[in-house]
Amino acid sequence: MSDTSDGQPVRSYLDWAERGAPGFWRYMTGLVIIFVVAMLISQLVGLLYVVLFPAFMQTPVGSLLVIPFGTLLTFIAVPLVAWLLNKRPWWSVAMPTLRFDGFGFFTGLLAMMAVLVGANIVTVVTEPGAITYAGFDPRIFAASFVVAFLGLFVQTASEEMTYRGYLTQFARRFSASPILFLGIPALVFALPHYGNISANGFISIVPYLIDGLLFGWLAYRSGSLWMAVGAHLGNNFFVTMIVGNPGDVVPTGAPFLLAAGASSSDLNNVVSSLVVAGVVVALAEIAIRKRASGSQIKSASA
Repeated sequence: MSDTSDGQPVRSYLDWAERGAPGFWRYMTGLVIIFVVAMLISQLVGLLYVVLFPAFMQTPVGSLLVIPFGTLLTFIAVPLVAWLLNKRPWWSVAMPTLRFDGFGFFTGLLAMMAVLVGANIVTVVTEPGAITYAGFDPRIFAASFVVAFLGLFVQTASEEMTYRGYLTQFARRFSASPILFLGIPALVFALPHYGNISANGFISIVPYLIDGLLFGWLAYRSGSLWMAVGAHLGNNFFVTMIVGNPGDVVPTGAPFLLAAGASSSDLNNVVSSLVVAGVVVALAEIAIRKRASGSQIKSASA
């Protein structure tokens, strides 16, 4: 918790929504700037990397480097907009105070990874042949592991600062209803993912809508973006480096791949996303409440 210049305590990053210069047109201008950087300029930088280094793009590490190249400018732009346009600390778009919340980050990361491991084990048991072994080279995997983790951190943090950070603070500034200030950013987050995998109408983006609601809830409950970034990173890292989907636009160096036609039903994907999100929420709630209980015990004994 920190105090701002107006003397009001900041317990959650959402408390910064009304600090600084929180006018509607400032937020709208900032949002336009962020989306221009994210959807146009950053994508052009990523495309430039692909054009300039076509041979390197054919290597596992080179193909993974397109991820940070296409998101680094957004990673920088979002906090800069909050600082320069909304007149508040650059880090306020993500956390109540400038502090790495290791508990939140690793809770989100490990919860998501554990649930995805469990979900894929169930898939192998119930649908033999749905996941195939694509081969494993320890040296290539080790290099790809580092590049993917760092690159995906930049990518997921960029998306979280954009949707669960700036856009959610914008919505929170003008509505106290979690349905609106979590739901609107989740929908806006889902729409650009429409083309990630072959799309068959609105139902194809429902899993991304569920993910957006999940990450929004984790940020809302934990008071910062660290838990949401951890969960988002865990999800993207798993599908990039553990069990990949060859139809995904994100390059994969995973030793295991979903077989062609596996999990092709949109309804199955929606159900799977709901189950994964529900279990992650349950694990996060247990961790959050246990932490709060431990803090209360320490306060009482002090």
